[in-house]
Amino acid sequence: MYITAPHKVSIHEIDINGNLYPSVLLTLMQEAAHGQFDEAGNNIKTMRTEKNLGLWVTRIAISVYDKIGEDDVVCARSSPTNDSRGLMFNRCYQLVRGDEVVAEAISVWTLLDTKEMKPIRFSDTDFGMPFEDPIEISAPARFPFPRDMELLEAGRHKVRYSDIDYNQHLTNTRYPNLICDMLPSLEGKRISEFSISFVNQAELGEVLTFLVGEFDGVYYVRSLRKDGKVNVEARIKLENL
Repeated sequence: MYITAPHKVSIHEIDINGNLYPSVLLTLMQEAAHGQFDEAGNNIKTMRTEKNLGLWVTRIAISVYDKIGEDDVVCARSSPTNDSRGLMFNRCYQLVRGDEVVAEAISVWTLLDTKEMKPIRFSDTDFGMPFEDPIEISAPARFPFPRDMELLEAGRHKVRYSDIDYNQHLTNTRYPNLICDMLPSLEGKRISEFSISFVNQAELGEVLTFLVGEFDGVYYVRSLRKDGKVNVEARIKLENL
């Protein structure tokens, strides 16, 4: 796996319980992926501007094994996995504190021709990176919503400047914090599992409506765009501190 330089968690990156914000956790993990692309000579920006290639995430699942708090020094690891097939590019991640793995994640991506906006088979592109065996985590990549669960509107969010990236849509690393904003109070709790399925993009100015349900101690979240289409679906499991 490619591994990043050590990162010291700052007071600006922790929540009311002293836990690392989930969006920061995901960002640290994805920095490892970007670093591996750079090392392989396939800088993400260069891919976009010179090769008209873009990576679009479809699923992310994260398992967090311990509290990650202020002044903790962590490194992120990442590698594509050899179960990638066809149009799916799978990647795994680890966040380590010393010799301890404190969080792991898996993700599924699609490679697009950004001019034609058509998916490309990964076997048609050489990224120059070693593929490793996939890891197994408790958080599911696929999670059907319970049939008998009631979803209630929890809030709305207008996509603003601070939400979007250079692709002009709400960036995937923003979603975990935004989704947690729609849950009941997280005081005295920490996230142990977090899964997101990305269905349709949300662009600048879009107003998202968030519906939340709870079943067997697990929260389920669905966001809807103004046109009624599903934006994302998420599953969050919490533990008491």
